[in-house]
Amino acid sequence: MSNPAPPTHLEITLLSGKLAQLLRSDGDKTSILSPESSPPGSTVRGRIADMNIEFQLKVRNCIKRDDSFEIDGRVMNATRPMKERLATSPQH
Repeated sequence: MSNPAPPTHLEITLLSGKLAQLLRSDGDKTSILSPESSPPGSTVRGRIADMNIEFQLKVRNCIKRDDSFEIDGRVMNATRPMKERLATSPQH
């Protein structure tokens, strides 16, 4: 009997086409690792791979981490299924 594959981290396709990864989320307060910086007060937009809903993160803080940026903020305009998906996805 084979072991199931370990869950993969949630990826978000940004409007630029680049991929960001979910670091942690409680369904509202969320942190992502992004290849692009985003200043506080701005909104990061993209799509979660298997959900046909726009992901919007109102940026509170952006910190450079090696070649990427850790962006903290609050999810905006999220449906209940999206919040549940964020909160239950494997996190770093």
